[in-house]
Amino acid sequence: MNKKLNCLVVDDAIAEGLALKMLIDKTEFLAFDRLINDPLKALDYLQKQQPDLLFLDIEMPKLSGIELIKSLKQCPPTVLVTSHTDFALEAYELDVIDYLIKPVKYARFLKTITKIATARKETNAPVNQDFFIKVDNKYIRLSESDILFIEGLKDYVMIHTEQDRKYITYATLKYIEEELKNLYQDRFMRIHRSFIINTRKIDFVEETQVYIKDTIISIGATYKQQFFNMMNKL
Repeated sequence: MNKKLNCLVVDDAIAEGLALKMLIDKTEFLAFDRLINDPLKALDYLQKQQPDLLFLDIEMPKLSGIELIKSLKQCPPTVLVTSHTDFALEAYELDVIDYLIKPVKYARFLKTITKIATARKETNAPVNQDFFIKVDNKYIRLSESDILFIEGLKDYVMIHTEQDRKYITYATLKYIEEELKNLYQDRFMRIHRSFIINTRKIDFVEETQVYIKDTIISIGATYKQQFFNMMNKL
């Protein structure tokens, strides 16, 4: 996950709120925003700001965590935290992400965060959209899964496909690179001034060469660091 999730903790017990802060600080892709120990102040804050993730105590004076959720028009993704199991059914009806029992153990906390990270990744995953390219007087439909790599030929590009077909269309490699990024985020990567590859079609990488089926493509010096950063995230 590239962007850290900004976390707000709402708990009237400062020591217990700080214990949650310690768990957040231990977790690589979370960032602690603030601890608010007054639920009315938390309500005011949440009517103006939306954290990525809310850790919310249930049993608080003035306003319970459940009442706070019901008071919001738009509630951020929420994990309820409590010392009792009595609220589990009501928590389920509120469609919160999870329900943690105090004192929260890190292994249980991490299980919740992993669930959130997985759901977020699936939500942000690009849709496998089809698109058309013009070849001579015809428009050819292609999808992400068809393409192995794309080769730049000055004012034209050659698209190499799974079916061992090659399509030449009038476009610059820069233009194709931007269009593919809009459609498929980071599934395609430029690794050489003359080549864009489908990262899902890589068979293996040896030193500075990428192997895709029977083709060997060298990684250009300009693109080397970006490429290996991407590989380390896979």
